[in-house]
Order: sequence, then structure tokens, then C-alpha cells
Amino acid sequence: MQHILWVLLMATPVPLWASRTTGKIIPVLYSYNSTFNPKMVNGSIQFYNIKGRKDSPLVGVSMYPVKPVTEAWIHATFSIISKKGRMHAPIYNSKADFCDFLRQPSKYHIMSLVYNEVRRFGRIPSRCPIMPSWYMFSNISLRQIQLPSFLSEADFLATIVGYIPGKEQYLRFQFVGALKKV
Repeated sequence: MQHILWVLLMATPVPLWASRTTGKIIPVLYSYNSTFNPKMVNGSIQFYNIKGRKDSPLVGVSMYPVKPVTEAWIHATFSIISKKGRMHAPIYNSKADFCDFLRQPSKYHIMSLVYNEVRRFGRIPSRCPIMPSWYMFSNISLRQIQLPSFLSEADFLATIVGYIPGKEQYLRFQFVGALKKV
């Protein structure tokens, strides 16, 4: 059986192999929109364009929870935008207890990709309660993020919403960008 599989693989035309994405795919952010509920968190997001690196701006995020956070949820979606500007249904749509996510980020695989990259640039609490303090992440670059290999070049909209169930939303980030082969 293994011999037959080997023969079939060797007989596969080269163009079929060549059509696969061979370069690394990275997210390139073009724009963002952020909303913070001032009763719960103060914050800001900034893009820094580095001369000669237009394809990969750096991001700065600052947040200050106004009171201790003992309960929170996070809802993340990722949608592809067609070449005609039409948004498709999300290819990723997940909700997680944020306190559980902080304790066990690897349990939430796709969200942990971003978490692992962002934590390289600042201090992230490892559990709840999250005490009032400045949480600042400077010069975040997403060039090292390990995206799934099945993704190809495309425009996208990523949304992250933080909320307390049955109460209110405390933050909302929307990023528009593209997945680019480098």
C-alpha cells in the first residue's frame, strides 16, 4: 500500500505542487477602529509606519482598566474581503472566557497566535483579576506570527470585542488588512 502511495505522489504533475503557497503569509494592517468604554477601560491604539517598511507597520496599544477585572469574555472574528469589497462570512468566529484564556492560552489556538506575538512586546496578566495598571505594548510587529499554512493572500477584517456577559462591552478593535506572502 505504501508503495502505491509513493508511486502516485511521484506521478503527480509538478504544476500541482507549484500552485501551493510556498512563502510565509503575514498579516499587514492598513487601518483600525477602536472603541473603549471609559467606565471600564481607558486606552488607545496607534500605527507607526517605519520608513522602508510600509508593508508592515508597527502597532502600539495602551490600556488601563478603571477597576479590577474579575469576569470578562472575548469574541474574535476573522472575515475575508473579496476583490470587489464584499465581506464574506467569518472563517473564524470564537468566544472565550477571557480569564480562562489568560490561564490557558494554548486552549484557544487561533487567538493564542496573536497572544503569543503581542506578549513579546509588553506585560500581559496571566490570570484574573486584572488589576488597574497601565498595560502597554509598543512596536508590535506581526511579521513573526505563525499563521496556518492553508491561508492564501487576501484582504481581511479582524474584530476583537471584549465584554462582560449580560452587561456591557468594554472594548472593540477592528483591523482591516491583507494577508501577504513574504
